[in-house]
Amino acid sequence: MKTHHPSRHPATKKNPLTFSTLAIALAITSVYTIPSIAAEQNLASSTDGVQYFERSKSGIRKISKDLYVAFPPAGKVTPQREPNIDQQLLLQGKYPLGYVLEAGQNQFNLPFLPDTGHGEGAKGPRSKQRAVWNSRGGTVEDPAAWPFLRVNGIDSQSCYECHNTIGEYTPADAKTVAKVRKPGTQGGPAGAANTAFINDQFPEDLNQLLGTDPTTKAVLTKFARNPPHVFGTGYTQRLATEMSTELQAQAKAVELVAKANLNKKQTQALTTKGISFGTYSVTCKTTTTCSVDASGVVGVQQDLVIRPFQWGGIASSVRHFARDALDFHFSVQAVEKVGHKDCDLDGLVDEITVGNVSALTAYVTMFRPPYQEIPKGKEASVKAGEKLMTTIGCTSCHQSSLTIDNATLSIQTPPAVPDNAPCPTEVAQLSNSLETYSDSAKEASDRVERAFAQEPKVDAAVKAKGKNAPEKLYALVKPALHAPELVPANANYLIDLNLTGVAKNAVPAYVWPRLPAQGRAVVVPLFSDLKLHYMGKQLSDNYAQPTDNADYAAQPGVFVTRVLWGIGDTDPYMHDGRARTLTDAIKLHGVEGSEAKPVADKFAKLSAAQQQNILDFLGSLKLPIAEGVTAPEYAQQ
Repeated sequence: MKTHHPSRHPATKKNPLTFSTLAIALAITSVYTIPSIAAEQNLASSTDGVQYFERSKSGIRKISKDLYVAFPPAGKVTPQREPNIDQQLLLQGKYPLGYVLEAGQNQFNLPFLPDTGHGEGAKGPRSKQRAVWNSRGGTVEDPAAWPFLRVNGIDSQSCYECHNTIGEYTPADAKTVAKVRKPGTQGGPAGAANTAFINDQFPEDLNQLLGTDPTTKAVLTKFARNPPHVFGTGYTQRLATEMSTELQAQAKAVELVAKANLNKKQTQALTTKGISFGTYSVTCKTTTTCSVDASGVVGVQQDLVIRPFQWGGIASSVRHFARDALDFHFSVQAVEKVGHKDCDLDGLVDEITVGNVSALTAYVTMFRPPYQEIPKGKEASVKAGEKLMTTIGCTSCHQSSLTIDNATLSIQTPPAVPDNAPCPTEVAQLSNSLETYSDSAKEASDRVERAFAQEPKVDAAVKAKGKNAPEKLYALVKPALHAPELVPANANYLIDLNLTGVAKNAVPAYVWPRLPAQGRAVVVPLFSDLKLHYMGKQLSDNYAQPTDNADYAAQPGVFVTRVLWGIGDTDPYMHDGRARTLTDAIKLHGVEGSEAKPVADKFAKLSAAQQQNILDFLGSLKLPIAEGVTAPEYAQQ
């Protein structure tokens, strides 16, 4: 693994940099090759007296040495907001599902306050950034002043603030076509004012902007992210988990056959849910010495984990994303992330418990799915637009539907953080990587191991000679991969996505309706292949973005195919919200180097009427108002 050593920085004047000289700092910024984030970064030894940034294995800046405290003084136990969920009681089935979802709803919508963990201490990990952004921003100079940061998290107090609109509509009693916001808005996206700025390298000292090494210098903007809607995320997570399971099972089959056929390269075409992810090869010299050739893998990281969440594909599960978003946006540190320690130095420990993160995860994953609503008089246009989507190739990536085999969502219980483990060394980010797999990624790997272990014919299939041996071995274990019994129910919280047999009044109204089920199978009309695609330099960030595993990064310009269900109510568009209309978003698919350019070019050649057909179809993919919630009822409430 290659290690990048930050270069020495040229000498500069030691006078503090002021905003009047920012232009000088920006002028020094140059084009550079994006460094790999898989290597440990060493603190640069500067000759200008400025302390530059040090980066971790995952590429996130480490907390500055004069702010980092590995084992902080004991803090006060944070009172949990009610309803409060105890993880052990949750696993024992002591809470009705409706109770759990309402508890999660409270965590999502209710603002966190200082006494419930919001914010960091005056000398917290991001205090110097706050001091630069706002010289009176709740720092040691004035601890009572503005406690937010905004340019690198600590930017809000609740999830709702960034997920707060589900589109507009014209009320039935309106005298004109004037529109109002739909009621029951939680879980939707948000406008440009709620864009998330993710920048661990925002300066702690403005002189840091003058550095020349991109791995250690400060920058004013690193990532801008458009908040997505969370409707139907339970279905999306379950699809991704099943896809990861199948891809990893195929890789396992290749490995086992290669060990039984030494010095013979074994190759398997990777396919799941009808989608190709390239090829995977293994050659073994001995049963313990094997080499993997993953150069043929496409559309997924080489660990074969489908990460459907966030634009670049950085999280494989809602839980991991929620854990880190709590810390990044609110400085509310989960027990499953920091243990029982006060790592943000605000005097509080146990700011949100494992059980309450489980409840928050359950709430988010059970949002009702988007639906199609065709305006009266546009039926023919919408139908024509849907057909054109296939004709010009949009559905080659925005695949209209994928099928879940077993609609049981597993919210995995995270491992405990040992008391002797120090506080995280990285600045809180939208995704702080783990050294091991967690949640959905762990479920996938566990399922593969158990499926192979319980199949009695595996040994015979491994030793069988002939062509396509890995494929035949995979076919043998595939029927068991998604069996419910492969996930221990007493160790993880399981939810039936179909809500089979659940009375409508037993759970909050926001979950209804569910998608039609055929036994345990569900067809999910999400309009995505959940693959990674390169979208061109014009849409690229300047940095790789860490994922939920330290060995893999979301590379600049590479994005997971955005689900289109709900797109009619989710403007602005694209990863940073730069597209204010659907037409703008489609045109941006055609930038130079984009994998989607051939399709965007075909769209450009359509007649104006045909383009409108496609826009009408996309506009019909809506975020639904919760069942039973009407505008007058909402107003009365």
